[in-house]
Amino acid sequence: MYNIYVFRTVRNFAHTMKFVEKYLSKHHLLNAPHKWFFAFISSPIHYLEMHYKKRYHLKFIHARKLFLFDMVLLFSLIALLAGTVFWWTYNPSVADLVYLSVRPTHERILSGEYTTYTITYRNDSATTLNSPTLDITLPQNFIIDKVTPEDLFDVDQHVFTLKNIKPTYSGQFSISGWFYGTPDIENPLLATLSYTQEGRKKQEQKISPHVSILRGSVLEMDITLAEKITNNISLPITLDIVNNGDIDLENIKIPLSFPSGVIVSDPNVTK
Repeated sequence: MYNIYVFRTVRNFAHTMKFVEKYLSKHHLLNAPHKWFFAFISSPIHYLEMHYKKRYHLKFIHARKLFLFDMVLLFSLIALLAGTVFWWTYNPSVADLVYLSVRPTHERILSGEYTTYTITYRNDSATTLNSPTLDITLPQNFIIDKVTPEDLFDVDQHVFTLKNIKPTYSGQFSISGWFYGTPDIENPLLATLSYTQEGRKKQEQKISPHVSILRGSVLEMDITLAEKITNNISLPITLDIVNNGDIDLENIKIPLSFPSGVIVSDPNVTK
């Protein structure tokens, strides 16, 4: 029985070798692509057989056993290498399946304008996120007026403490207030959701940055002076300031720069 099996194996190898040698050519690629394709698939067997004949056959007493041992060793090394690569590249984090976004009520924000930022999260993973906290790093000079939900927010730390987030669960928070700053300068806001996967101890984070650029100010200013000026005369210079916001602005300072030779006298302020 063993001899018959060996004979059939050798005969199959020989048939495969002839098939590969005949059809793995440019001619058959262009005229009989299906046969070329099957020859291409069978080519590893062909090259293994060629390798066996050149390196093992008629050189060793137990050539076939030695050849099989070498092949097992080779494939074991390949499997070990693949496992090592998988081990180093495998990332058990589910951060890519956690959605987190920050959106203002409108994109065009004026300095001093009342603004609401909405933070939305959603767990698209198949695991529960335990002990989640949402840390909010607000832009400088953002004055908080209202937070929803208020009972989950630490005003001093700017942190929301959440309940465990189950799979497919989502939620929303909002922070409202007055946004003051210099127009046309980037003002970063950062939302960081920290959690641990159920059954794991390592903390993970999902970070969502947002940049707001103020496109003007609620404080408008206009200067009025005479069109023609001559030497050694006194002319009125009027500086009008209008607050279009909904709260009073105090301690406003406006640095003025005049050309050399101009002397300011008797300044006064009216409301």
